[in-house]
Amino acid sequence: MNPLIIELGITLALGLVLGGVIGFKVNPSLKKTKALEEKLAKMQEEQDAYKQKVTDHFQSTAGHFQDLAKRYRVIYTHMAEGAQELCQDTRSSSSLLELIPEKTVSE
Repeated sequence: MNPLIIELGITLALGLVLGGVIGFKVNPSLKKTKALEEKLAKMQEEQDAYKQKVTDHFQSTAGHFQDLAKRYRVIYTHMAEGAQELCQDTRSSSSLLELIPEKTVSE
């Protein structure tokens, strides 16, 4: 083979490789796309964390409302029993005990 053809082939191959690498590094749209993808991933993580906070908050709130309902029931029962024991009018005091809220399904 002619050495000139070999040199041209090597030069052409090196030119293609260097051109591809330089074109890839210099191309701003690829950099911009990568930056946007990273920003999107970060925003998705932040949104997922926020959703988890909201879920945790409402689960905690539900627990607090259940505790509140139990405490209300205890106070109401205490007051109704006290009224039955202490009041002169037994008709109205006994009817208070009948109004004691039933336990909820979740208990």
